[in-house]
Amino acid sequence: MEYDISRAVDRALTLLETMSCSDSPIGIRELARSLGYPSSATQRLLATLQLHGYVQKDPASEKYSLGTKVLSLSSRLLERLDFRRVAIPIMRGVRDRCGEIVILFIADGAERVCIESVQSNHHLRWVATVGTRLPIHAGAAGKVLLAYYAPDQLEAVLSNGLDRITEFTITDPNLMQQELKTIRSQGWARAIGEGFLDHASVAVPIWGGVPPRVVAAMSVHVAAAHFTPEREQHLIALMQEAGSKVSTMLGAVAPPALETSIETASSPSSHG
Repeated sequence: MEYDISRAVDRALTLLETMSCSDSPIGIRELARSLGYPSSATQRLLATLQLHGYVQKDPASEKYSLGTKVLSLSSRLLERLDFRRVAIPIMRGVRDRCGEIVILFIADGAERVCIESVQSNHHLRWVATVGTRLPIHAGAAGKVLLAYYAPDQLEAVLSNGLDRITEFTITDPNLMQQELKTIRSQGWARAIGEGFLDHASVAVPIWGGVPPRVVAAMSVHVAAAHFTPEREQHLIALMQEAGSKVSTMLGAVAPPALETSIETASSPSSHG
């Protein structure tokens, strides 16, 4: 199959691959000769990659080596590959203790994506297969992920509008901002009928990396009719324990809610 590729991108990636094979910093002429590129084109590629942190220049030797951005990308990939393996047995433990469905989601813009699920034969049957995509603003797991978005990412989601999935979906950006402040303060989220009328859920963030950042959200899903206050408190405790275990195994400890620098709200919404 033939692809309509970008020559500049192809050259930049080939350059990075070549640099990754070098044990020491490499100069423009040597790199150009190795790649078969003109020195001027090689210099422009390096300048662009340096601007974005993918290569760095030694001021003394004026030679180049890979930058820390490459390490950042690879570490994030490793986190995603690793945290599923770490999370699955803990998810099964939660399922065995409460008898409910447990799902792991990651964020993708205005959506959340299921990357793992542990099913149950209990009150609720919902087959959330790997790859299932749902609106990020409707449901506990999505709100957890949204709560830790960078300000520009959050603004992009809110400014595009929050579709009403059910009568309980939060569609007002200001109300959503208050909800997210609460989630950051308490370290968990709930949703009752926001994405599916007969569903209720509790979710917690999964932290990974150093410094810690939210890499996923783990949620437990129950039939709304069985989501009593006592059941809710039990599930919150289970999920907080499970989220802490996974985060610790990933080498990250979630910042205590009271120590966050983000302004917090005083109470969650009744259908949050």
